Amino acid sequence: MKINYNTKIKFLRLKKKDGQQFIKLIKNRFKNVQLINSYYKILNEKEYLLFPLVENQDLIDKLITFLEKNFNFKIISKETLPNLNYKYGSLLEVLKGRFPEKYLELIPQSYDIIGNITVIEFDKFNCIDEREFIIFKEKIAEAIIMINKNVKSVFEKKGKIKGTYRLRK
Repeated sequence: MKINYNTKIKFLRLKKKDGQQFIKLIKNRFKNVQLINSYYKILNEKEYLLFPLVENQDLIDKLITFLEKNFNFKIISKETLPNLNYKYGSLLEVLKGRFPEKYLELIPQSYDIIGNITVIEFDKFNCIDEREFIIFKEKIAEAIIMINKNVKSVFEKKGKIKGTYRLRK
């Protein structure tokens, strides 16, 4: 999966001296809400810190209202780099935004990892033609390799396990 290095997102620009206080305040005020987009790096620009914000405009508006009383800040749009140390929580998290919503329910919820090999089983649905389905499977395989650093290959289950020796047909 290719990493897009030219992504333009919104940042909260704040003086460095206010950075720690800002983090404490949002942790206390917005306990179970993620406002800083951890997929991107926090940037350092002279005497300013730039915190990448999530894409939810309602949350950004609430944050602005809350911060107006406490800080001198600015919301800016800027191209950014992804945080290469970011750990995805699930396959769905990686693929969200890369597929139309109707395809997200087709993403397998589990797969088997054996050493550096992943085995995944897809259900065939009538809502996708064969060519789209192949592209869909390739993107999922790339995402699995991206999430699991030790995985080198992804294989698809083709048949049921049968017989005394539990072999696939």
